[in-house]
Amino acid sequence: MNTNSAHRVLVAVLAATALGAAAPGAQAATNVIDTIAGVASLPATDGPVFERSFVMPTDVEGLPDGGVLVADRENYRVRKIKDGQITTV
Repeated sequence: MNTNSAHRVLVAVLAATALGAAAPGAQAATNVIDTIAGVASLPATDGPVFERSFVMPTDVEGLPDGGVLVADRENYRVRKIKDGQITTV
């Protein structure tokens, strides 16, 4: 778990193919976690955030530029989410 430049809490769920984020304040009180990238059963390659997946993401790090680094464990990659795209670092 970590935060990004918008102070949203970033969540990597080990048994998932997607990453989530929760906003601080009122929305956090409703226990809503928005998917920010990844969907099930799509390739774990570079491309648009909702047309690609992760395999067991284990850690996330919010970057000062608004991007997010993801440890994509079972793909053996570090991935970056920025401007609607997932890229391999």
